[in-house]
Amino acid sequence: MSNPTPRKATPDDALALAELMDQAGEGIPSWLWAQDAQGGETALDVGIARARRSEGSFSYTNASVLEDAGQVAGMLLGYLQPADIDVEKELEGVPDFLVPLVELECLAPGTFYINALAVYPHHRSKGYGSLLMAEAERRALELATGTLSIMVFEGNEGAVRLYKRLGFEFAAERQVVKHVSTVHTGRELLLTRTIS
Repeated sequence: MSNPTPRKATPDDALALAELMDQAGEGIPSWLWAQDAQGGETALDVGIARARRSEGSFSYTNASVLEDAGQVAGMLLGYLQPADIDVEKELEGVPDFLVPLVELECLAPGTFYINALAVYPHHRSKGYGSLLMAEAERRALELATGTLSIMVFEGNEGAVRLYKRLGFEFAAERQVVKHVSTVHTGRELLLTRTIS
C-alpha cells in the first residue's frame, strides 16, 4: 500500500494497540498490566482488555492506526489535556517511578497530548512516524488546540531526533527514577510544538 492514511482505531485493533503501546512505553506498560493480571491472564491480556475499553486514556477511542498491506503498522494514542489539571489528584496512587512522568504530563494543560506513537520495527524508515504525527496535528486542530505535547526519554535518540526534526521544542524535564521496568536513566523530556 503506498501512502497509507491513518484511520480511527476500533476494538478489533486492541492487540496491535497493546503491543505498540508497550513498545512506545519501552516495557513500562506491560509491567503495570502484569500487576493487574488475574486468573492466568498475561500482561498482554490486560493491555488488550484496556485497549478495547471505550473510556480511559488508553482506549481505542483515543487511537488512530496506520495500515500497511491490510495489517496495522503503527499507532498514535493522543487526546486533549484538560485546561485545568489537579496535579495532586493526578499523583494519587502513582508508583514512585512514574511520578516524574505524571508531573511532566501535568505541565501541558490544554495541549493535544501524544501519549504514544509507535511503528512496528519491520515498518520503520517508511515515513509512518511522520504520517502519524500529521494525524496528531489534524486531530489537535479538530479539537481547537494549537499545541502538541509529547514525552520522550532522552536516551531514545531516534525518537528525540524525529520529534526535533518535526519542530518540537524542549519544555521541561524530570530525572528518571530507576525501576525494574525502565530501560533508560537520565532525563525524561517534555516537548511541545505550536501548530496552526
